[in-house]
Amino acid sequence: MSILRFARARCRQENGTEPTRVEHVHINASRGPSGAGLASFILGILSFIIPWLGALSIAAIVLGVVGRGRGSSGEGFATAGLILGLTSVLLYLVIFRGAMFWFLLR
Repeated sequence: MSILRFARARCRQENGTEPTRVEHVHINASRGPSGAGLASFILGILSFIIPWLGALSIAAIVLGVVGRGRGSSGEGFATAGLILGLTSVLLYLVIFRGAMFWFLLR
């Protein structure tokens, strides 16, 4: 039953007459964040916690770019995932690869 029919039926029930004016109800059903943005954020956190899994960082970066390009409500999540993914890649390159070269050249 649509909202308009429900309003008319309720008015008839209460007053016994047909309503003279029925206002349309606009329901603002906001959608949640985009899946790409949220996935980028989750993978970015995981890649920051576990930086030696480079695939998580790459996936976070790719999904972050895709999530930001859509311009949806998940743009903040996508940006955060992108930053976390890039930071994780830099962390991996600087700390782990730098330590490896330091031990090899020692």
